[in-house]
Amino acid sequence: MINKALFRQIFIFFMFPLAIAIIHSIFGISFCSFIISTFGNEQLLPSIIMTAIFLIAIYGGYFLITYFCSKNIIKEK
Repeated sequence: MINKALFRQIFIFFMFPLAIAIIHSIFGISFCSFIISTFGNEQLLPSIIMTAIFLIAIYGGYFLITYFCSKNIIKEK
């Protein structure tokens, strides 16, 4: 039960900033697409997808490391 609560708490603390970053990125990418389309016609989708995959992999790894380290700290006490 403690592990579930710990997982949920860490999940919430990680997901709120990630959700805000995603919302911010959507508006930023829309604006950048508009600016780039005025100067030329380039495809951004492959770059956006690769960046999103890279970000999710790093963020997910950091989440798992935080969870397991916190779990070990609780077990020691």
